[in-house]
Amino acid sequence: MWIHVGASTGTAGQWRTWLPTLACSVALLTAAQTCGGQGASRRDADRLVQGIECARARIRSVKCVITTFGRNSGAQARAENGTIVPPMSEYRKTIVASKGRKWYSEDVTDTRGPVSYRNLSDGNQAYMVFAPRDPGSRQPTLWQPMGGRSGGPKEWMYEVLGRDLSTLLKEHRYRAVAPSSAASRFGPLITVTFSPSDLGDPHMKPATADIAPERGFTVVGVRTDGKVVQETAELTRRDGIWLPSRLIRRFYLYSRPFRDEIVTFGYLGLNDIPDSLFAIEMRPGDAYQDGQARYRIGPSGERIFQWSLQPTADRRMATGWAFIASLAVVVLLGLRGLTLRRRSSTAPETGRGGHHVPVDRGRST
Repeated sequence: MWIHVGASTGTAGQWRTWLPTLACSVALLTAAQTCGGQGASRRDADRLVQGIECARARIRSVKCVITTFGRNSGAQARAENGTIVPPMSEYRKTIVASKGRKWYSEDVTDTRGPVSYRNLSDGNQAYMVFAPRDPGSRQPTLWQPMGGRSGGPKEWMYEVLGRDLSTLLKEHRYRAVAPSSAASRFGPLITVTFSPSDLGDPHMKPATADIAPERGFTVVGVRTDGKVVQETAELTRRDGIWLPSRLIRRFYLYSRPFRDEIVTFGYLGLNDIPDSLFAIEMRPGDAYQDGQARYRIGPSGERIFQWSLQPTADRRMATGWAFIASLAVVVLLGLRGLTLRRRSSTAPETGRGGHHVPVDRGRST
């Protein structure tokens, strides 16, 4: 479900805007009241997913600026295996816009750099795009497909360790949904726990997420292995939409915290974004890189193979035969050397000019 929230003219346009928003508000209120009660049945979990999707639809109608400040911890710079992570600070500023399932983000930290960096999705496929700022540059625009993330950085508050919360709930039959008795400044919370198999990685630890139904179903906390990996410190409401004005993400290295990121969401406006912003237009001469294979976009939009860091099946077969041939040459040379050594050790002694000199081993002179 996608809700368009924006300016419209005329009574018909106003009704088209108000009715979906009113319906979504009722759904959010019903889901919040149901999920905030005692017990969590399958029907309650269905309403929880409905509330999350409705709140997400509102988030997708917002344009905002996301500022990230990350700093490595100097006290925890040395890991258990001796690896040293140098203290480092990083500041990033990103403009993010979305409409429905389409989204766009552009890094505006350094507008003087040689390359601009942006991500965009047309609702089906997402790409990272690196484009030279100088129109006369010989460097092509590089397109790299993105996997896993479908909602863009604005939807971090609806993810658990990079996995989509609604998808996780639907796939795993809501078996871990339960109301939380913990006191929270965000109102009643719903606790959701996922096993490593739920998260798709048997090497991970179980993860627990706290959802605040009365605050736009925002994930206000994520914990795994007894460690807090994400925490919402502040929430701000603008035009009926809840945004985390301060979000803390914590990263661990060999079970020790080594980096904290403070993320702020600044509200810029509603859905007044042109569709052309999300258009995926690869032009002739652009580069396309999927994994370790590099292609060039041809005149008709076709992908022309250029090179690959990963050998193909033919190259692997040729490499295998070359190795076998090299090994055979080494073996033959070794046998030849061994034969020559044996011959030299059994050859008769010779005098000057190469003539044979008989030696009587039985008599002494």
